[in-house]
Amino acid sequence: MKWERIEAQWRLFTMQVKARWGLLTDDDLKTLTADKHDLVAKIQRRYGVMREEAEDDIEAWGRELQAEDARQRSGTEQ
Repeated sequence: MKWERIEAQWRLFTMQVKARWGLLTDDDLKTLTADKHDLVAKIQRRYGVMREEAEDDIEAWGRELQAEDARQRSGTEQ
């Protein structure tokens, strides 16, 4: 999924962010913006991972969102 779409609908995605990265606190979510680098930094701090690992995880999440969106559009759920 293109990050621009996530940025445009950031409020809708914050709960999915919380579900995916459960170590992020409510305060983290309140201060997070739709800026991808901001999310990378928060994940790095909370999970103690390198920037590249956080970025890869975010990219994987985007692909999962895109696949889920495609399934919903086609009318099938797996």
